[in-house]
Amino acid sequence: MFERPTFRLLRDHLEVRFEVVSDHHWKVVAASPGTGFVVGDEVTPIRRISWRKAKRRVNGRRSSLSPNMLVLLRGQGFERSDEEVNRLLLFRPWDPDTPQRA
Repeated sequence: MFERPTFRLLRDHLEVRFEVVSDHHWKVVAASPGTGFVVGDEVTPIRRISWRKAKRRVNGRRSSLSPNMLVLLRGQGFERSDEEVNRLLLFRPWDPDTPQRA
């Protein structure tokens, strides 16, 4: 069976561990209290950044992407179909770098 890669994001005392669903779509497998995430949440970064770049360590207390810079795709109160999640990942309405659709 294929095992998906995992990684973690750090910011001071906050840590969230993820399983990679796709390059910009991650599933929470563990989270520190205070992050607002629970196991099973599916997220994407606010700006388009791959999980490999996001996990890069800046120093001992943080990674290049903060756990606070994530958008909840699916989780408690946000039960979306796979089609809705894929549409959100494609159009990314929250990302200021994504051009508006005409």
